[in-house]
Amino acid sequence: MRRRFFREVVSAGLPAGPGPVDVVTEAHVIPLPEPAQRYMRFMGVMGRPRDWSFRLGFTGKFRTKPQQPWLKCKTWQYNSRLAPARIFHIRIRIGGLLSVVGRDTYVQGRGRMLIRLLDLITIEDAAGEEYDIGELVTYLNDAVLIAPSMLLAPDVFVGPR
Repeated sequence: MRRRFFREVVSAGLPAGPGPVDVVTEAHVIPLPEPAQRYMRFMGVMGRPRDWSFRLGFTGKFRTKPQQPWLKCKTWQYNSRLAPARIFHIRIRIGGLLSVVGRDTYVQGRGRMLIRLLDLITIEDAAGEEYDIGELVTYLNDAVLIAPSMLLAPDVFVGPR
């Protein structure tokens, strides 16, 4: 799964480096609403280089309904600010034997969800305007929680550069 994830990130044609690196200053946050300014300061973005991407790998538990048991899962995720993108892979083990692999992506303004049993049989392959919007919202959620300085990009907020 990890190799496939990395191949997908490379094949997405996203920028491979940070581009121009600038430090977040008061001039970047002053135009924001007061709660957003406080949040940026609380998250420690002031005086640090603006985040341009992040990659996460983690294990956990997943369920689709409250009454279902928790199932073990492994995930990989990559988000980029330079070309707003999110690539997320998850593998869920069902009964310890079967694996379901899911991919959520937001690349070039397009969202897609692909779910495959054993990564061979397609269970769901969905795209369209609702997925474009949903995956963008998820991208923004990730930025707020994990790398808030990504929100200070010209594609998200127009302010001093």
